Amino acid sequence: MRNLALVLASVLTLACHKSADVEGFYLAGTATAVLAPCGDSSFVLSAPDSALRARYDRVASRPYEPMFVRVRGFSADSAASIYGRLGGAKPGFVVERVLEVRPRMPHDCSGPVAIRLFLPK
Repeated sequence: MRNLALVLASVLTLACHKSADVEGFYLAGTATAVLAPCGDSSFVLSAPDSALRARYDRVASRPYEPMFVRVRGFSADSAASIYGRLGGAKPGFVVERVLEVRPRMPHDCSGPVAIRLFLPK
């Protein structure tokens, strides 16, 4: 009965979210997958999505190579999903649809981006 209540709460939470299109830089490797949205240098979001990761792996030439992405999804503040080797981490962003994954270009994200600290000049 407890599991049923948890599943129902998860479904209701996911059904009541507001989706948004987000663009920014995404990078992934063996231990992490993060999305740094354009226009805000104050944070990055964990984004452990298998479809996004698969597209990233086809385009990136090496792990942790920043790629420009456009995705549709929602903030996971209210999501009941967890991920990670031990199942103890919450994603910061839940990807519903991957719109674009490509190598970054000089004029991508002209505003501040937190991940710029990791980008080569």
